Amino acid sequence: MGAAGTLPALLAAVRAVRKGGIVLQFGTSYDSVSGLPQKDFYYGQISIIGAKGGYGCYPVAIDLLNRHALKIEPLITHQYPLDKVAEAFELMDKRLNNVLRAAVLC
Repeated sequence: MGAAGTLPALLAAVRAVRKGGIVLQFGTSYDSVSGLPQKDFYYGQISIIGAKGGYGCYPVAIDLLNRHALKIEPLITHQYPLDKVAEAFELMDKRLNNVLRAAVLC
């Protein structure tokens, strides 16, 4: 289970990962993390790994998505048609309506 660099995304990943699973913190927020559910880590035997993305990561990520090895649907909270892409970017930029991730459908 992956998580982007926001606290809501990290918490959603912790809630969604299976027992014994791994949450990958890909990207970062520069804020301190508070409200992390310690009992979920303990009882769920969840691991968290931080990773810095960069060159060469996208082909691996695309392969994981194509093989359905990553479940990203729980992290997509809003969907927009292509003609509303500006609205989707504004939503993400301003963190409106409890957005985790907005998907633009083509």
